[in-house]
Amino acid sequence: MFFDAHETAVRRGLHPDGRIAYLQCGRVVSDDAKGLLTWVAAGSATLRRVTLDGTPTRSWPRHRTMSVPTLLAPSAWEPYGTLMLTRPGARHSVWWSFDREGEFVGWYVNLETDRGRWAGGTDHFDHALDLLIAPDRRTWRWRTRTSSST
Repeated sequence: MFFDAHETAVRRGLHPDGRIAYLQCGRVVSDDAKGLLTWVAAGSATLRRVTLDGTPTRSWPRHRTMSVPTLLAPSAWEPYGTLMLTRPGARHSVWWSFDREGEFVGWYVNLETDRGRWAGGTDHFDHALDLLIAPDRRTWRWRTRTSSST
C-alpha cells in the first residue's frame, strides 16, 4: 500500500505493550519503493502521552512511562518543521529539521523498528536512542529519551 502525494499520513509510535506512545500527522510528499517522505509542519497536530494530571512523559525513561497510568493528549509539533524519510526495512528514519524561517537546522536520525502500515499511516517502535547531526555534518551527539523532551 502506498500513499498519494498530499495525503495526510499518521505516524504512530508504539510502546512494547502495543499502546500508542505518540501520533504525528504529516503531509505525504512522496511514497514509493524508496520510502515514505512526509512533511510535518511546526505547529502540526500531534498526540503525546501524559500522566492523568497532564504531566508529559516524553522525557521519562521507558520503564517509568510503562509503570504509571497515562493517556494521549493533544499537543503541537514544535519547534521545527520536519521532513521525514522512512525507508522500507530500515531500522531508522532520517529527519531534516527547519526553523520557522525555513533555515535548515540539522538532521535527526530516529532509531526505530518499522511495525507496518495501516490505512491511515505507519507504525513504529521507537528505540529511544537517536542521533542529532548539525548542518556542518561534523558536529553530532547522541540523544536518549532522558536527555531531551523533543
